[in-house]
Amino acid sequence: MVQILDGKKLSKKILEKIAENVKEAAFSIKLASIYNEKNPGSKMYVGMKVRRAASVGIDSEEFKIDDTWNTDQVLRLIDKLNHDDSVSGILVQSPLGQHIDESAVFNAISPIKDVDGLAAYNQGLLFENAEEKHVVSATPAGVMALLKAYDYSFTGKNALVIGRSVLFGRPMSILLTNADMTVTLAHSKTPTDQLQQFAQTADLIVVAVGKANWFQLDHLKATATVIDVGANKLDGQTVGDVVFQKTAAQVSWITPVPGGVGPMTIATLIQHTYELAKFQHRGE
Repeated sequence: MVQILDGKKLSKKILEKIAENVKEAAFSIKLASIYNEKNPGSKMYVGMKVRRAASVGIDSEEFKIDDTWNTDQVLRLIDKLNHDDSVSGILVQSPLGQHIDESAVFNAISPIKDVDGLAAYNQGLLFENAEEKHVVSATPAGVMALLKAYDYSFTGKNALVIGRSVLFGRPMSILLTNADMTVTLAHSKTPTDQLQQFAQTADLIVVAVGKANWFQLDHLKATATVIDVGANKLDGQTVGDVVFQKTAAQVSWITPVPGGVGPMTIATLIQHTYELAKFQHRGE
């Protein structure tokens, strides 16, 4: 019988510990969020993060942009927040809009305020597997925390990551490589027959293509673990990228949607905010 990787339960424990740390901290903590207020998804996700931050005693400030903003205006806002000592972490909720260079925006965030680890500096340290402390993008970091909480053994196993985005797929593949797995990075354009070949030998399958019920392959390993990163609306319900019942019947471990990766992403982001604030106030 398949076992559930319960991100909701674990995230609650993480947030409870952060709340204790924040209460004992001798410094203030604030998360600044930038998002396009015309995007309902961004508005919803930022709202969830703000509420979780408040639940552990972390302040938040929202900076709403719209389609009239250009890249230079956002960069000036980032610069202002970089120099604001009251701001511990800066979150940019993608997408900001087709007219804005998001790469330039992410890379403008100070590394010590890059709460989602998406600037090239932090990505480079991840690529190096550097000993120097650095922030890893919240969703892949949350996936790793969830697997480790269930004592997942990484070394020597095969992983298939489906999704090549800079926000998730690529950093996820590097994290698993750094954990001594042999990793195949595929995507939505990978031919189905090739995906099938990769999937049937994979010990760990991570799916992040952003398409409802997209993954429904057969002949998976009975001992495999499947991580569903998707969060899609379908007929008024939130569903993942993975056809849950079909996939769960084949494998040993699986994440649900909702209640799997999503809560871990938010908890990890809040944890990063606290840790960055602690780093910024070291010695005080």
